[in-house]
Amino acid sequence: RHLFNKIEEAILVHGFDSNGRETNYIEVNSRACEMFDISKENLLKKGPYDIFPFYEGEKAFSQYIYRDRIYFKTDFLDANNEEKILEVQSYNIELNNKKVALTTVKDITEKEHLKRDKLEQERILSQQSKMAEMGDMIGAIAHQWRQPLNAVSAAAINLKFQQELELLTDEEILETSSFIEEQSNKMSETINDFMDFFKPSKEKEKFSITNTFERITGILGAQLKNRDITLSIKNDKESFLYGYRNELEHVFLNLIVNARDALELNNNGQKWIEIEVIENEHKIVVSVKDSAGGVPESLIDKIFNPYFTTKEPGKGTGIGLYMSKMIIERNFGGNLSVHNGDSGAIFRIEIDT
Repeated sequence: RHLFNKIEEAILVHGFDSNGRETNYIEVNSRACEMFDISKENLLKKGPYDIFPFYEGEKAFSQYIYRDRIYFKTDFLDANNEEKILEVQSYNIELNNKKVALTTVKDITEKEHLKRDKLEQERILSQQSKMAEMGDMIGAIAHQWRQPLNAVSAAAINLKFQQELELLTDEEILETSSFIEEQSNKMSETINDFMDFFKPSKEKEKFSITNTFERITGILGAQLKNRDITLSIKNDKESFLYGYRNELEHVFLNLIVNARDALELNNNGQKWIEIEVIENEHKIVVSVKDSAGGVPESLIDKIFNPYFTTKEPGKGTGIGLYMSKMIIERNFGGNLSVHNGDSGAIFRIEIDT
């Protein structure tokens, strides 16, 4: 009896009549009286439908019923008119050769508020990460567009020059028009890639990992070339995953951009990024390596922490790697880790197939 009343959860026991309907409570502990602000004498005059009018679960926002167990979470106004969140579980057991229901009620308000706060924080981090990625992508588009814009400008100047010299022919006009159209189509493809990247995937799909990398490198390629960074992809065979492709694209973008920035800061020799995809019977392993010298050992354990960055102030948000790890672990059931190799950092993605 002493232990029964010392338990932190409210405990209520009710029986069943001959028709299987719930009767009033036959036993409750002290915590139940405190939680519902009612004396034990009066509580024993009530049943589960008096305490929980929605006991069937139509108003509960989470419910699970299986055989002789009922579980749900619900909002509740306490005696001080404060909103609480309760977790209710009820089990059918045998007591003195009679079937009774043992119900436990736990106040999980603080736990649920922390969970909601965490989800909101993650939503904010995700939004910040996308904004940072958008900045990188816009920079990449600028590099992608520079060459065709210069080419179109030069073609237009040449047309004007030939017209002034009265050397312009129909053939020259058609040839230049075709060239300008070709360059415009390339620029349009870049914009389409940009829009696809930020368009949320509505459905899971089977997709090629190599093709996903190629989509990202197609956008970043001109920028990497402009910075004298060589990028290569090694794979023994075409590997496929099932999931939201654009989420993995965000991860690959973050890893390549991080390697790019590290090479700008820390490399005085040959600059390269190497992507390797290995698949065995049970797992796909993707490694992203660079020649930037690696992450300082004193910082490597913090690299996936939110808002932690090794970049100069104003050049990094510290959320890209955090969100990348979240995506791999939560959405693909995999693991993202980092260690230093001979030439630089190696980010390793492992996903079960």
